[in-house]
Amino acid sequence: MKEHRGIVEKLNVALKDLEEHNSTLFQSNGLALKQGEKFVHSLNVKQIKCKEAKLTKVTQDMGSLENKKRSYDSIFKGIHKQHIHKRRRKKENRRDQMKERS
Repeated sequence: MKEHRGIVEKLNVALKDLEEHNSTLFQSNGLALKQGEKFVHSLNVKQIKCKEAKLTKVTQDMGSLENKKRSYDSIFKGIHKQHIHKRRRKKENRRDQMKERS
């Protein structure tokens, strides 16, 4: 999950950079593209859509992994508690038997 967080950060930085670069392609009034920047703008739009899709997928995967981890933790916690409880009971029984023998 640490890797997913790193990927999300990198994708967010890349998206921010692309959006900033894309905004520089417009004229000062912000309504029309500068001359000769149409190809770069279309490429930026495609890259932004692609990165947003990847970001969505990674975020969904991260959520799925967190749900699976919670499920695993609750199952393991139950098994782990029972295991410790049985050991503790055996240990206490041994102590009681040792005290009765003494």
